[in-house]
Amino acid sequence: MPSEDKQCPAEANMAETGQEGGPAPIDDEPDAGPDIFEDGAAISEKRHLISLTERLTAEIADLRAEFAAKIRYDEVKERQIASMHEELQDLRAGLHLRLLQPLFTDLISMYDDLCGVEASGTAAPELASFKDDVLETLARNGVSKFSVDSHEVDRARQRVIRTAPTSDEKLDRTIRGRLRAGFEYEAGKVLRPEWVVAYRYAPNAEEPDAAPTTRGEPGNE
Repeated sequence: MPSEDKQCPAEANMAETGQEGGPAPIDDEPDAGPDIFEDGAAISEKRHLISLTERLTAEIADLRAEFAAKIRYDEVKERQIASMHEELQDLRAGLHLRLLQPLFTDLISMYDDLCGVEASGTAAPELASFKDDVLETLARNGVSKFSVDSHEVDRARQRVIRTAPTSDEKLDRTIRGRLRAGFEYEAGKVLRPEWVVAYRYAPNAEEPDAAPTTRGEPGNE
């Protein structure tokens, strides 16, 4: 009989491996593949960045809209201020004119009288200087003298004091002579229109000998 201490090869192998009926265990674990938890964190981070970008884009759009609205508001406000300033200036100018117009009328009449005396040739030399002083006083208060350049009668800025007959139809309603200069306030408001003599067409009319001149204003014939 065989000895009890002897073991068959299969039993010896099982004793060495410590397992019954199977291969010896392997120490190295197999590759588990990509980490699904790590990929989930990356996706979550990307979603967070996309959400943040969208929120920033929306906020920038809101800021642009608010900025554009502020610009429009400022433009409207500036136009309103400019309009109010212009109205205030008009009111001030109107008040200034209403208060001083009687004085302007007297100074203009004085200027006309001085021109008449100067034209007579009997005026003292000092009167010419005084006439210039009257013009300077008017100018300091926004009143200037004017004479219409056109040879056609300007009804808005001229007054026909008398007419002269002419047989030349082309001369009808043209200026024959200037009697007194005009005066305006702030280069727009006519205080006294220019006084003129105008031609009036009349068939077979006799032409006047000479054209009248502006009183005290040589060179304006």
